[in-house]
Amino acid sequence: MSPRWPRRSGWEPFFYFTMEEMYHPFSDLIDTPESFIVKLDAPGFTREDFDISVTENTLDLFAERKEEKQKEQRKYIQHERRYGSISRSMMLPAKIKPEEVSATYKKGVLTITMPKKVPEAKKTKVPVKST
Repeated sequence: MSPRWPRRSGWEPFFYFTMEEMYHPFSDLIDTPESFIVKLDAPGFTREDFDISVTENTLDLFAERKEEKQKEQRKYIQHERRYGSISRSMMLPAKIKPEEVSATYKKGVLTITMPKKVPEAKKTKVPVKST
């Protein structure tokens, strides 16, 4: 049986896609009583590579990892490391406090903590009518 994808050499990846098509960072959205926490696998970045913005109900994330420039000519036998950008946008299940959001990057994992906005209890007077 012949493969469905073209193979040019013994070093081709198992699935024939470009690294751009294959790359999608895995993430978890965790709900705690006080906050939402996003954990995103993003190895090879630095904390300066991330651009994170939030509103009361959305999280937008962008990061770019540039290919290393080499002075000498190189011929890759196998080239699988991913360079380029990632972009994620998430609708959050409840409102957050954008001004209190924090992010850390450690051992290739970006962690974003978003404290929940506690709805203010509104007191409304109810008039009593006579019938």
